Amino acid sequence: MYHDYFEMKGNPFSIAPNPDFLFISERHKEALSHLQYGLNNTGGFILLTGEVGTGKTTLARTLLRSLDEQTKVASLLNPQLSGTELLAAVCDGFGAQYSPGAGMKELTDSLQHFLSYNHQQGRSAMLLIDEAQQLSIDALELLRLLTNFETDTQKLLRIVLVGQPELNVMLRQRNLRQLAQRITARYQLLPFTLDETTRYIHYRLQVVECASSPFSPSMIRQIYRLSGGIARLINLICDRALLGAYLSGRKTVSSSLLKQCATELELGAPVRRTWEWLTWGPVIILVVGAFIFGWTQAGPSKSQIKAKQQVKKSALQNEQQWQQVVSLSGNPLIARQLLFKLWGYQIPLSQAHCNLASAVGLRCERGQTTLEQLRAMNYPVVVRLSLPGKALYVVLRHIGTEFTLWLGNYQVDVPSEWFKRHWQGHYLLLWRPLKGGSGVLKQGSQGAGVAELVKALSILNGVELKPQTEFTALIKRQVMIFQKQHHLYPDGVAGIKTMLAITRLLHVNQPSLQEGL
Repeated sequence: MYHDYFEMKGNPFSIAPNPDFLFISERHKEALSHLQYGLNNTGGFILLTGEVGTGKTTLARTLLRSLDEQTKVASLLNPQLSGTELLAAVCDGFGAQYSPGAGMKELTDSLQHFLSYNHQQGRSAMLLIDEAQQLSIDALELLRLLTNFETDTQKLLRIVLVGQPELNVMLRQRNLRQLAQRITARYQLLPFTLDETTRYIHYRLQVVECASSPFSPSMIRQIYRLSGGIARLINLICDRALLGAYLSGRKTVSSSLLKQCATELELGAPVRRTWEWLTWGPVIILVVGAFIFGWTQAGPSKSQIKAKQQVKKSALQNEQQWQQVVSLSGNPLIARQLLFKLWGYQIPLSQAHCNLASAVGLRCERGQTTLEQLRAMNYPVVVRLSLPGKALYVVLRHIGTEFTLWLGNYQVDVPSEWFKRHWQGHYLLLWRPLKGGSGVLKQGSQGAGVAELVKALSILNGVELKPQTEFTALIKRQVMIFQKQHHLYPDGVAGIKTMLAITRLLHVNQPSLQEGL
């Protein structure tokens, strides 16, 4: 509708996965390199994961377009199939013939015959499965068996799995370890940065030959905050904003229009621009100043007196900015936003609440604990430090000989004694629970959460446990074994501390308090 009005040759912000609009960011380049390396290898599985809307499907289709005519490709977009249906769908994708009502053996023989003939003709075969996190364990095992079709030098079938991050968790299960060992290349796509968001919007406008961008730099920053760098959300916001500008007779997109789009798309309100120009330097001064005044009881040294004078001078020279920073550093949303960033989510400040965690597959946990327990949990946390007349919220990023506090683009190391003096044990952390729920599980509990716990214990305890949805006495014993191995109270109840330890070991690619920045 608005294309002619803005002199565009097409819709620049369609959410359809059109490879013509693929923006090649550094991450996309890396992803394509990993996928192409996997295809050029001797065979097996190739894995591409990422959150909803990060461009996985578009990237996969771009990969397909880069293949030559010597590669036969079958695509599977709906993997929620039984074993027979899955095999039939693969045969259909490759054009392998089979009789109506064929069983597993005939379908397998037909596929093997096709792959062998295809190889004799000098061609290769690739199976692309989108939304692969919906595959069942049995289906994944069946796919592994298909990669057993091989010659002395290479596999006859390469399989590309495209899915959401929980696919990685599935593949860590003990009964899928053979499949995991056959993954020759893997990559996880993350949301765009602000710079990538800017270049992404300009690139899509360039593809449709838009002469003048309707989005100013400040509006692009606002789009970035609203979308969190998720490509699909960027497209939705930009498309809705251009339609609104067209209907109101404007050639540019305004801040009020973006706020209206955010409301219509239920993305929340954008962050007030008063924060945009603030730097984090004075926040560091605040922490260092508190350290100077509070951590030593032996009286200030000459260097401390000099540092104190510098702090006062900086505060006087930047009085207005200082007051803003004091207010900013007391806002827990700032620290929570940074915590989400550690998990790969660039979210608007206004949405940095615990209720957003479940929407991205995380859980928010808060409470009061000891420093020893904090070390054991091994998750970065938001802590509240009580300074004279002020509570300061920061991300505790690392515990070592010193404690690393994270503030925006800066980090400051403080002595452990200073931290202990100003921290009363309050914390907030994010973690990724098992599928099926994150509540307390104990003997008698039932449901999907128990089934996922059983899978986890099978992996971590190194035992073969029968799949089940009831928390039996056997499962309680396995929980106690795990608790003893990891210095937890062995009560056989999978409570929050036990579940944190389990998910910490299962989800290896996640933020760690010990690894630091």
